[in-house]
Amino acid sequence: DKGHNRLQRFTTSGAFLSKLGGTAAGLDTGQFSVPLGIAIDSTGRILVTDSLNNRVQVFEDKNGPDTTITGPAAATPSSSASFSFTANEPGATFHCKLDGGVYAPCPSPKSYSSLVEGPHIFYAYATDSLGFDGNPTQYPWTIDTTPPTASITAEPSTPSASTTASFSFASNEAGSTFLCARDSVTYLACASPKLYSSLASGTHTFHVRAIDPAGNIQSVATSYSWVIDTTPPNVSIDSGPSGWVQSTGATFKFSSTDGSATFQCKLDGGSYAGCTSPTGYSSLSAGQHTFYAYATDNLGNQSSPAHKTWTVDTQTHRPDNQIATGITYVGNDIYNANGTNQTKILKAKVGKTVTFKIRVQNDGSGTDPLTVLGGGSAKGYSVTYFSGTTNITSKVVAGTYKVSLGVGASVVLRMTVKVGSSAVVSRSILVTTSADHQPTRLDAVKAIVRRA
Repeated sequence: DKGHNRLQRFTTSGAFLSKLGGTAAGLDTGQFSVPLGIAIDSTGRILVTDSLNNRVQVFEDKNGPDTTITGPAAATPSSSASFSFTANEPGATFHCKLDGGVYAPCPSPKSYSSLVEGPHIFYAYATDSLGFDGNPTQYPWTIDTTPPTASITAEPSTPSASTTASFSFASNEAGSTFLCARDSVTYLACASPKLYSSLASGTHTFHVRAIDPAGNIQSVATSYSWVIDTTPPNVSIDSGPSGWVQSTGATFKFSSTDGSATFQCKLDGGSYAGCTSPTGYSSLSAGQHTFYAYATDNLGNQSSPAHKTWTVDTQTHRPDNQIATGITYVGNDIYNANGTNQTKILKAKVGKTVTFKIRVQNDGSGTDPLTVLGGGSAKGYSVTYFSGTTNITSKVVAGTYKVSLGVGASVVLRMTVKVGSSAVVSRSILVTTSADHQPTRLDAVKAIVRRA
């Protein structure tokens, strides 16, 4: 329809059926005034009668068919390749080539073998029944038979006190995936970073293998071994005051078998601070004190604190022993360890018993626990000690008899000595009292019994 740039369809009697195009735009400049006929021959050509120009126009498709190719994966370890291809026109034939080769007729499928590693391109084009060639379609792929190599780019330090470990890793081939294992655990798919937790102390090994896009698997894993050490160092306080001491100063030596250890110390309820051995304190108050020290190794593991307790005693300790055989005591305000000037002597016949009174007195500046030690039976003389009516002989002889006395207070003990038939000429019995808080402070009296 030249006037409206369209193609119209009519019945054989001339009645309108439909149209292609419009008044504003058509397929092309029209040349048809009366649609006398449209036909398609066996080759696919379109024939249209053109009454205006007294001719029949033939429209031919000179475009070649399109080719679709199916082939191997984009990356593959196989040195063989097979390609299937089709055209969008029936009856088409094909020409193929590989890489820089020459096109040659080929059927579908087309196969190749013994190909070298690296990138390749397969080309194919179709020719239709009219002899028109389509544009070549290309199919690129890569033959990769070389396994990738994984590298570990971040790992825990060794040794380490941490029971967690994180590993980062990469491959020398882009697009690789990974398999990971720890110690003897089976390899499993993993991604970077890989984290492990709640690990036991000891030596561990992390393994990673890369898989490239072609499916090649790294044969020998990349590995990293490290040691987890959560064992704290030991600490010992090797020297320092203990018990009751008169000094208001104190010095402590301490150590650890871990040569890398550092120390933190504190006194009583103070705060821990860095310290070295020896560590000293001065001007301490009277009373009980406790020194604490713990060790930290170079991984940060900490020991439990060791401690040592002692008591600063600023009192004067002065036990005073006195001895009597009647009502008069000797030895008051006399202090020595051998009974000098505080001795009593009695005589007795065989089978007879004599009695000594021993007064234990606290001449110190505060209440004091005192310990009494006396000689026992020997050389034919039987010795017995009493506190009131209580027999305390075993304790006195063992040096375990204790009495706590306030300032100026005293207690009287009774010692009886029986002369036996086998008694020697005489027997000296020393009774010593010492201050528990200052054992070097002591006083002694002496009882001498002579066989009459």
